This record gives sequence, C-alpha cells and structure tokens, in this order.
Amino acid sequence: MVELAQELRTGIITVDLPLQKLAELKDVSCLNLDQLNELLRLSHVPGEQLSVLLAKEGKEPGQGVGYLEDGTMVVVSNAHDQIGGEVSVVVRNVKATSMGTLIFAVLEETPT
Repeated sequence: MVELAQELRTGIITVDLPLQKLAELKDVSCLNLDQLNELLRLSHVPGEQLSVLLAKEGKEPGQGVGYLEDGTMVVVSNAHDQIGGEVSVVVRNVKATSMGTLIFAVLEETPT
C-alpha cells in the first residue's frame, strides 16, 4: 500500500499504527483516524459542570461512578448515597489513560 501511495504520489488514511509508521519512514503522508478521533474528542476541564447518572460504586469508599454519553468514566467523590440518581458535578481533574479519558469530580454544591 505504501509503495502504491508513493507511485501515485498520494497519502494514506488508516487506523493501522504499524502501517502509519512505515508510511512515515517512506515519506508518505498518512492520516491515522484513531489519532484524529482523539484530537476531535470533546475535552473536559477542571471547574466545568456536568450532569451524570451514577451507576455504581467506585473503588474507594464513598465514590460513585457514572458514564458520559461517549463512554467517559466519571468518578465522583462522596457520592455513594447518590448511586442510581442523576447528579450535578464539578470536574476536578481529567486523566487520559490508554483506555480513554477518566474524569474525577465532586458533587456540585447547591445554594442554601
């Protein structure tokens, strides 16, 4: 495929990382759709407010865990008693892992 792209003076679109590396070594432009997806994925920032349905307990005591529509896991501190309900949270930290993005949040304080 790389040789054909060289011959046709064109690039390659792929999800195959080894093919991308080979193309780059041969000076063939290559777009990796997985990398593009990561760049286009919505990012969340500390201080942002989200609404999430807490589906289960977290690993640490008191945590509740929910998921955003895109599958991003949201771990909420001190939310164990809210499991099964939808809660408003504030993002405290965002961590990128090999499995995807992990959001750590706290319950949004409600004005009294």
